[in-house]
Amino acid sequence: MATTELYIGAEVLRKEDPELVTGQASFIDNHSLPGMLWMAMVRPPYVHARVNSIDTSAAASMPGVVGVYTAADLDVGGLPFVWPITEDIKIPVHYPLTKDKIRFHGDAVAVVLAETRREALDAAENVSVDAFITKYIKLAQIQSGFIIKEDGTVQELVPPDQNPRFTLVREVIEETTGKVIVPYLHRYTYRLLSQALAEYSPAYIIGNMEPTEIQRQKDIFNNDPNCRVILVQTRAGKYGHTLLGGEDLTDKCSTMVFAENSYSLDDRSQIEDRMHRHGQTQSCLYIDVWGTRLDHKVTMALQAKESIAQAVFQHFGKKR
Repeated sequence: MATTELYIGAEVLRKEDPELVTGQASFIDNHSLPGMLWMAMVRPPYVHARVNSIDTSAAASMPGVVGVYTAADLDVGGLPFVWPITEDIKIPVHYPLTKDKIRFHGDAVAVVLAETRREALDAAENVSVDAFITKYIKLAQIQSGFIIKEDGTVQELVPPDQNPRFTLVREVIEETTGKVIVPYLHRYTYRLLSQALAEYSPAYIIGNMEPTEIQRQKDIFNNDPNCRVILVQTRAGKYGHTLLGGEDLTDKCSTMVFAENSYSLDDRSQIEDRMHRHGQTQSCLYIDVWGTRLDHKVTMALQAKESIAQAVFQHFGKKR
């Protein structure tokens, strides 16, 4: 009589675990070959926007960069669809790099090749994409008290110590019990917030930090009672981090005050989960500040998990 192995209720020997749990596993990032380059994709944080222009000159001149390419440079066709479900399926053309319009969150507009991973990521941040919706991000900058010019320099509109937006953030924190996460969008905002909230000894997460430094900053926020605030750049800190504070009531974190918002629903949803996760024992409170009618509409759409583009377009009474 033939016998069969039983798997339900039986222990299954796993083959890959020993290397993973002992730190001996080898990943692509662990390998370096002669002449190898690193690639970084430039993905604007919008779900739908018209691309007016892409400026790669600043990125191309950065150290270690071998090349920066857009769809116009590569002139390649659409990607093949290798798994048609039915014979009559309608398949839209999907390009590796988009040229005229961003059609989904993560739609890449340029690719950077550099000698190291860090150089590729740094250069990707310096590719300037002029899209329709980015013009309204200028309004968000103005509300934060500065404007980032086309050449990358910053013009302050109000003295940092008189910035009403960040003064309001500080006042909200003063009325809050426990620790607070303060998400922000622009790198320059970190400088302003770190000054405005210096009395709270803020920890921080900002783009292009080394993993060891990110962990150190998280440990400071979660374990040091003298640190009441962590400043988190949304796109750098929206994945994988647990920010719950300490065990005592005065050290727990269940409040998030948005100093700035982006136009990305994914950014908002992911950053909210940094404290709304396993181990949280309190109700989470999310606080937004806004300064204009447009800012209010965008914030309401983010809170309701609705289309940001639609909120913006309806505000201006036109669709594009």
